[in-house]
Amino acid sequence: MPDESRSYELPMTSPDAPFWPAAERLLSLPPEWRIRRHDQLAWLDPAPSFEWYRNFYNNEYLNDPLHAELFRNPIIRRRKEEYFRNRIARIVDCLGREPVGILDVGAGDGVFLSVARQSGHTVIGVELCAEAAKTAASETGASVLAGDILHDDLSFPAPIDVVVMHHVFEHLLRPLDYLRAIRNLLQPGGIFAFEIPQQFINPIDLVYRALGRQRPFSAYSLHHPYF
Repeated sequence: MPDESRSYELPMTSPDAPFWPAAERLLSLPPEWRIRRHDQLAWLDPAPSFEWYRNFYNNEYLNDPLHAELFRNPIIRRRKEEYFRNRIARIVDCLGREPVGILDVGAGDGVFLSVARQSGHTVIGVELCAEAAKTAASETGASVLAGDILHDDLSFPAPIDVVVMHHVFEHLLRPLDYLRAIRNLLQPGGIFAFEIPQQFINPIDLVYRALGRQRPFSAYSLHHPYF
C-alpha cells in the first residue's frame, strides 16, 4: 500500500523535460502550446484547465460530425461490441468470479455498458458530457451519471468490483488523483482495466511524420493533456 503521507510526482511534471517538435507539428500547435517528452511519456505544456475540458466535452466533442458518424456507424459498433465482449470475458477470468458491479468511467456512447448488461452484469456509467450521459442511459437502460469522479459529488449505489476506462486515462489532468479515487471505489481484490492509445509513435502517425503531413489545429489538438 502506498504511503499516503508522501507526495508522489509523475516524471512528466518536470519543467526541464525537452520539447517534442515532431509531435507539435503533427497537431499544428501554435507557439503558446508545447509538448514535452520524458521517455515514453509526453504532455501538453501548459495544459488546459478542467473547466476547459468540461466545456469541450459538452460542446465541441458532442457536436463534432466525425465523432457523430463513428457513434452511428453500424460496422464500427459491431466491432466495438465484439471487442468489449472479449474484454469482459477477460475481466471475469482475471477476477475469478462474476463481478458484483462494473463502473465505466468515460462511458461515451454506452456501447460497453450495453454489452456488459447483455452479459448479465450490473453496470454504472460516468460521463463528463451531460447530453452523452443522458443518451447512453436512455439507449442502454443503465444508470449513467453526468460528471467527473474527482470534481463532482457522485454516489454509486452498488459495490464496485471493476472499474474500466477505454481511451479515457490520457484525457485526465490529475492521473494519480484519479488512481487514488478509483482504488477507494474498488472492493478488495477488485480490478481496474484501462486502455490508452499510443499517440505519435503508432504506424499512422509515423507515416504522417515521414511525409511531413499535419492535422489542422483545433480543440482536438488539445484534448489529450498526456500522451
